[in-house]
Amino acid sequence: VRIRELFFAGPEMLDAREIFELRQLCTAASMTQESLGSLLDASLSVPVLVRSEAAAMAAAKRAGLGMEERGKLRDALRRHKEEVLSAEEPRIVEIDDDDAEAHHIVAAQQQLAVLRSVKRAEQAEAAKGEEVIRNGAVCDRYRWTQELGDLTFALELPPGTAKRDVACRVTSGTVSCGVRG
Repeated sequence: VRIRELFFAGPEMLDAREIFELRQLCTAASMTQESLGSLLDASLSVPVLVRSEAAAMAAAKRAGLGMEERGKLRDALRRHKEEVLSAEEPRIVEIDDDDAEAHHIVAAQQQLAVLRSVKRAEQAEAAKGEEVIRNGAVCDRYRWTQELGDLTFALELPPGTAKRDVACRVTSGTVSCGVRG
């Protein structure tokens, strides 16, 4: 059984150009603002989504998009590949008043993404469990406490992890945990 690392660095924030591209793609596909927010939270940019349709659909599912929204995204990505990536010459895009104001929308979406990220971090911290009682520690990836006959070890698992996928090994000097696969 191969065990991979449980903990990953948080996703990088998208820059304004990447947010604008993703917004344009979602708007063209008639996707909801909630779906756009989920894709932004998962830091899924258009170039990342275009690389592989299967990987894009899996990433969209992990980001929380429903079946209908994933179908819209798939269709939009196919159109994007046909129109933009296979074009022989760069396409000149006319900017109307709505697009001229898009930088304000993009800035607002960046701020919302930061706020959602902070809120998720706070929720994750609150969900980690009890604070250190007497003897123990809070570390980046886990926290532990111990009492006379008890040892409590709490760590954060990736969303959707089943209990059968968790592998733990406890020895007299170490505790090792991981996710199978």
